[in-house]
Amino acid sequence: MCIRDRLRTPKGKILLVGSNAFSFVDVCAEGKVRNEGRIVGLEVEIYAEGVSPYSLAIDQRGIVDVKNKAILCSHQSKCSVSGKITAASQEIGGAIYVFGNEILLTETGHLEASALYGGGLILVGGSFQGKDPNIPQAQWVGVSPHAKICANATKKGNGGDVVVWASEENHFWGTIEAMGGPEGGEDGQIDVASLEGLFFKGEERTHAA
Repeated sequence: MCIRDRLRTPKGKILLVGSNAFSFVDVCAEGKVRNEGRIVGLEVEIYAEGVSPYSLAIDQRGIVDVKNKAILCSHQSKCSVSGKITAASQEIGGAIYVFGNEILLTETGHLEASALYGGGLILVGGSFQGKDPNIPQAQWVGVSPHAKICANATKKGNGGDVVVWASEENHFWGTIEAMGGPEGGEDGQIDVASLEGLFFKGEERTHAA
């Protein structure tokens, strides 16, 4: 596990525990968390409350690189991703969870759970159709043009599962992929949806070789 450049956690604390077998990064803050650097580990969890439902609680500008799982959860506040989050071992994609009351992937935002033999799981804003009561639901989600969400099998195997959900408004203008491997594999599952309003001007890519 390593952190390079800067990780800012106003009003919060950073807990780092590492060994040869396990690396875990847990960043908790009552106010705002901003990552402008690089976090590397098996699992990374970033939680922030924010000062109000309209405040920016998590500002992920840098790089998060994990083998298993990455969680960004701003609870009832805003979460912005303008950097890159990667969750994958060499062979199988991991899991990326981005939760908050309002979620924005900017034009440079990139969520990547692709690997050689199978795509991983990416949840943005909630579970499939918002049906899992144990998973937080976003009211508003925006995915900007040029933003990417990928859970591909890059060699052989099945594409992953990707959900982008908002209970009120979902504005999707980016690109989302869950492709099977070029040497063989099944389509992944993509669900971009909203309970009240879906505004889709993006692109979905799935295929089985």
